[in-house]
Amino acid sequence: AYHTPYDCLATADRDVYHDNHAIPSRDDIVMQMIPFIQDMLAKKIPLRFISKHMIGLYHAQKGGKLWRRYLSENAYDNDADETVILKALNLVQNAR
Repeated sequence: AYHTPYDCLATADRDVYHDNHAIPSRDDIVMQMIPFIQDMLAKKIPLRFISKHMIGLYHAQKGGKLWRRYLSENAYDNDADETVILKALNLVQNAR
């Protein structure tokens, strides 16, 4: 689940609890993370502590390597913010 979180967790509620809500796309999940990231940054939690758990979101997807590379190269900067995530998402979307 850690290396391929979407594949394992996107359908967990449906599979375990028979909850038939719509399954969000990877892109939707990234956008839903933005307010959380902003809140954590306001609390002085560095982006790298969050992004490392998002690195596998696009595993085996077109643009996934771009996603991983961009986060790895930019999320560890001391001034990294949510724009790093949004730029990585843009790279994935353009790769499609």
